[in-house]
Amino acid sequence: MRGAVSQIDPFILREILDINGAVANYNTDGKTQVAISRPPGCGVILSIGQSNASNQIFPGAFVPANAANILNFNIGNGGMYQATKPLLGANGSGSTIWLNLADQLITAGVYTKIILVPIAIGATYVADWAAGGRLNHRIAAASLRCVTSGLIPDFICWQQGENDAGGTSAADYAARLRSVVQTFRDNGVSSPFFTAISAHVPSGNPTLMNRVRQGQADAASAPLGIYIGPDTDVYTGVTYRDVSDLHFNDNGAGSVATLWMSAIRTTLGI
Repeated sequence: MRGAVSQIDPFILREILDINGAVANYNTDGKTQVAISRPPGCGVILSIGQSNASNQIFPGAFVPANAANILNFNIGNGGMYQATKPLLGANGSGSTIWLNLADQLITAGVYTKIILVPIAIGATYVADWAAGGRLNHRIAAASLRCVTSGLIPDFICWQQGENDAGGTSAADYAARLRSVVQTFRDNGVSSPFFTAISAHVPSGNPTLMNRVRQGQADAASAPLGIYIGPDTDVYTGVTYRDVSDLHFNDNGAGSVATLWMSAIRTTLGI
């Protein structure tokens, strides 16, 4: 008798190399696994985008004051771990701005514990994440992981734009970013979605960068639950970025996290 056709596992992640040959980090060696729970006062943050949203902060010397209360939900296996650099679920081998953000939110008393759900991949375009894009399935898989584990995010942080600053129009960017958001909605996640205003490329064309920044602003829509986040392009140069002036350094990560916290708290009233 012919067997039934196997259904596609909704949690399978079809890993695709970024331009530097890197894939997301799911290596749990040295990580401390803990039980999945979401006690009162616990916030959940899903982060998505390209390298400045992944594990690309170097030297990565920051140690959260509230480290014991920052957890990392791994979309690769659905496990929960103490959050240590590099975070599970995004690519890169360094630290990340999200550890800074979580630490600042706990210190400010907004949450008592935070679960980070990172899915960012470096060197990606907004089209990669939109419907039909090569990474769109990561949104579906992460959303379903969160929904089935009772970890629907309090909000989603989008930090991306540099790769699109080579010619993507404002209209195309806005449409593709709304498609990204719709993918979350289609998979049971209606959380507020914040987009950074971000397109800084060293020696980039100001006109092309501004098109991306405009597209990010144009995508915002309160009825759709899409909000303008921080303008992270205000932090450039060696004080805030590495020698390439592209990726944030330790000081930049803390400064950008403060901008993120301010934008989120102001919009959500938390």
